[in-house]
Amino acid sequence: MSLTRPERMNAAAVRVRNLGVVLSYLDDVGEAARTEIAAATGLVRGAVTLLTAELGDAGLVRPADAGARPRGAGRPLERLEVDGSDRAVLVTQLVVDELRILASDLAGRDLLRRAERVRLPHGDAAAVADLVAGTLTAEVDALAVRGIRTVATSIVVPAPVISAGGVVPVAVDLGWRDVDFRALVHERLPQRVPRPEIANDADCAAMAEFASLRSGPGALAIDDMVYLKSDTGIGGGAMIAGELLLGRDGMAFEPGHMVVVPAGERCQCGQRGCLVTVADPERVLATAGLAAYREQNGIPEAEAELLRRDGAGDERAARAVTELVGWLVHTVGVVDIMLRPQAFVLGGYLAPLAARVAAQRGDADGAQILAGVHGDFAGSDGASYSLRRALLRNPASLMTAG
Repeated sequence: MSLTRPERMNAAAVRVRNLGVVLSYLDDVGEAARTEIAAATGLVRGAVTLLTAELGDAGLVRPADAGARPRGAGRPLERLEVDGSDRAVLVTQLVVDELRILASDLAGRDLLRRAERVRLPHGDAAAVADLVAGTLTAEVDALAVRGIRTVATSIVVPAPVISAGGVVPVAVDLGWRDVDFRALVHERLPQRVPRPEIANDADCAAMAEFASLRSGPGALAIDDMVYLKSDTGIGGGAMIAGELLLGRDGMAFEPGHMVVVPAGERCQCGQRGCLVTVADPERVLATAGLAAYREQNGIPEAEAELLRRDGAGDERAARAVTELVGWLVHTVGVVDIMLRPQAFVLGGYLAPLAARVAAQRGDADGAQILAGVHGDFAGSDGASYSLRRALLRNPASLMTAG
């Protein structure tokens, strides 16, 4: 029997890894002194001094805005934070009635956050690729005028994505089937635009909400969370042991296609009685008498109007929302049995219903049911977070200019 020695990292690889350890820690905590970085990461104090100096020279670390804090009567203790203000990650998110655009620097500070009202051509993926490629190119160029280099991009879609290649197997809202959207966009981009990955909106939103739950004031010590959202459809994502549940092909956990009515209405996915057949936004809005309003104003505005009318006591809106809450309670119960998360987060227009779902479920000792905090940009925020974290963990490409 032969034994294979594990491959040893060379000095350059170790250095890049340690640079990533420092950057990731600073991104987690916001700011820290070198002694705190050393204690938290296990790196020796001298190494931290050298690493932070190199990161500072590369424009990736800077003194924190909070300024120096006194250390006895001696010199002040300098605190550091992630910089990267001259580099951007850029995200575009497709929604049926909107195109959302988010650019952030490497510390997650917004450089651009905008929603444009558009009507995406149904069934014409090439036309959508033209729109997205044009938007990415224009925004990269606009950032460059401001002296900011775009280092990574992502496109968020309201559909499952096969992780191996960026293929969208089916997008009901967009009228797509087996579309290699990544390839369509890539072939339309000039060389100066970083090639984007394609990501599912609900998975990205789950990452954003999970990161927010575990950071800042009132942070929760949780490792398992389930995210359920509805805006143009019903989707979700599951964070298990701190990682996004992807399954064998990147398409794990599609709660909209859980069967809730056996032998019910035929779904476009081929099954019968999926959750979307009874609680899809278009069905809920129709029950509330808002179908015409939706056609005139778009789905996001119609969902907001539904909640306004429900709060004002409108009978049809109240009936539609009550039915929706019932289906959410049922869904939470089924998923809770399977995954046993510590928290459920409701996003999209479901967020204001979290307290009602929790009250109707009535499980005081079970998972918390919370409202999402990222709003319409949850998917974009999560994609931006994912891009940033990947770069900070492995900053080799950031240590060189241009």
